Amino acid sequence: MTGLSGAFREQARVDLGLAQAAARGSSSGHALGESMFLAQQCVEKQLKSIPLRLWEAMGTEGGDGGIPGMMDHPIYHSLHGVYTRIVGQLRQEAGNLHGPAHDPVASLVENVGKRWREHAGPKSPKHDDFWMDSLNAGLPAKRALGLRRFDNDMAGLRRGLPPGGRDPRLRPAFGEAPDGHGGVRRRVCSKRQAGRLYSEYRRGRSRRGEAVEKGARPDVKGMLSPDITDYFRRATPEAAQGLIARRNVVEFGFGLLCDYVGAYARLFPHSILGRYPKRLDDGRLTTEVYALREDSVLYSLHVTIRHDHDRLCGHSALLDELCRLGHKRGYW
Repeated sequence: MTGLSGAFREQARVDLGLAQAAARGSSSGHALGESMFLAQQCVEKQLKSIPLRLWEAMGTEGGDGGIPGMMDHPIYHSLHGVYTRIVGQLRQEAGNLHGPAHDPVASLVENVGKRWREHAGPKSPKHDDFWMDSLNAGLPAKRALGLRRFDNDMAGLRRGLPPGGRDPRLRPAFGEAPDGHGGVRRRVCSKRQAGRLYSEYRRGRSRRGEAVEKGARPDVKGMLSPDITDYFRRATPEAAQGLIARRNVVEFGFGLLCDYVGAYARLFPHSILGRYPKRLDDGRLTTEVYALREDSVLYSLHVTIRHDHDRLCGHSALLDELCRLGHKRGYW
């Protein structure tokens, strides 16, 4: 049976194809608006497939855990609830895992949701600005500055949190990862045991001259099971090893979602303004603007949105590989 996450991905692919076909078939503002609505749906479904895939891998009780219902509306609005549901499943198994309030990734996800409601959600006064900006229709300098502040805010939230940088593949998940990932080990083992093991591991690496070069790109196996995981396998209970791997993969998936908030903020208004015509403050209808900005719509459909779709597909494939590897190693 095909997993629900796979069905979301396939529907996303179909939505993008239909969006491009509609734009080729008619250059009217109504057709172009509907094309951008479908394109927005494409990216949203690709984003939603990531937490669905994580639940399929992590949920030991079967079923969907109510997660699809939590994502009926804009994904970033409810992302923190989805994260806590998945982490809660792991916490039930671990017993000694701290709540999400002590988790840097949970804080990142929660803050992204708050900024989304303030700046990019359907009730935000900036909603139309994001829409106009996505069509390159021109905004007064003061309103354009507000969007740049939102982008900077998102970048600031993401910067410096594990696993580092804008691309989670830039650093291994353990070893030379930022200090934030030490919290994973402390939540899995006792603080004293984790500190002792990690110190011994780092001293051993130093004696052998095996310091990891910063910025090195590890392969998939390196993300889930670098050297330190093998060290923990010898020194920690089997249940703790599996929990380390699970939390690593969950944090990776939600880190990916947070990386897309800026691009998705430009697409989200098309879910409303592309499907339902609206009269703007200057008296024009949204359908008129779509017709005037046909070149921008076509560029978005065939270049930027296509790129985002394909990049998300690549991330999803990497997540699948991590999940398969974890299953093979007996982590879930």
